[in-house]
Amino acid sequence: INVSSSSPANLEPPPEPNPGEVLEFEEPFDQNLNGWPVESTQDEYGATDAVIEDGVYRLTVFSATADGNTLWVEPEIPEITNFVYAVEARPLGPAEDFLYGLILRSTPEGDAIIFEIAADGVVVVQNFPDGNWEDLTDFTETGALNPLGEVNELMVVADGSEMVFLVNGEPVTSVEGIFVQPGRIGLIAEVFEEGGEFTVEFDNLQVAEP
Repeated sequence: INVSSSSPANLEPPPEPNPGEVLEFEEPFDQNLNGWPVESTQDEYGATDAVIEDGVYRLTVFSATADGNTLWVEPEIPEITNFVYAVEARPLGPAEDFLYGLILRSTPEGDAIIFEIAADGVVVVQNFPDGNWEDLTDFTETGALNPLGEVNELMVVADGSEMVFLVNGEPVTSVEGIFVQPGRIGLIAEVFEEGGEFTVEFDNLQVAEP
C-alpha cells in the first residue's frame, strides 16, 4: 500500500460534515436494533464484556498478560465504502495504557483501517491486513482531546483512497492511498497492562454520505 499521511499543522479542514442530513445508519444505543455484539468472553488472554445499557454501548477489556487484549465489535449492517462516520466516546479507565476508537472498511478477509486514541492523548491510524498491524501514520499528539472521563467526538471522512480524521471537530491526521473496497464499520477497545482493565462508553453513532 502506498500511503502518505499529514500532520495536524498541514491539514486542511474537510467540508463540514453533517451526519444529520443523509443518514445511512445511526445508533443512539437506546436498544440493540443493529445487531451489535452483546456478550462476555474469557480466555487465556483475559476477558471482555460488551453491553448496551443506560443509553450507551459499554466495552470493557481485561488483560491477563503483558501482551494486552483487544475487544473488536461490528454491527450487522451492510458494507460501505465512502462515508462520514461519527461517534461520541467516553474513556473511563482505570488502566493507564489503553487505546480506543473506530474500525473502518472491515472485510471478511481481515483487512480494516483502525483510528485509535491512546491514553496519553495521541492518535494513530493503522491497517490490519491478514491479521498483522501496520501503522499508516505516526503516533500524533493532539490538544483536541478532552480529559479522561469526558466525552470526545471521533469522526472520519472517507472518500475513496483518502481519509481525514477529526477529534471534537478538529482535524488531527489524514491518510492517502489506502485500499478502496466496501467494508463494515465497528468499534475497538484495547488494554496493554498485565492485570489491567479498561472501559469506554460509546453513544450517538452516525454514518452518513460524505
